[in-house]
Amino acid sequence: MLSAVTEQRLSRRQRVFKAGKISFHNDWADLDCIVRDLSDKGAGLIVENPATIPERFTLTVQSSLITQPCRIVWRSANRMGVTFQ
Repeated sequence: MLSAVTEQRLSRRQRVFKAGKISFHNDWADLDCIVRDLSDKGAGLIVENPATIPERFTLTVQSSLITQPCRIVWRSANRMGVTFQ
């Protein structure tokens, strides 16, 4: 029997595939990422190593004209979920 997963997001995310940039430490450290889903409240990102990224950073998605301060909500092997601050 499969158990249902309860959706905990505050707003529905749209699936996307966009280039993003993670900036932290006063913008001297930039990392590339791929934005896989996006809403007005947060995003799902693919990154090379989420463990090296601080809890708070700025996400820029130029193709969507987005620059948002973020806080990491969850991390896995090469993905993480963030909420916009």
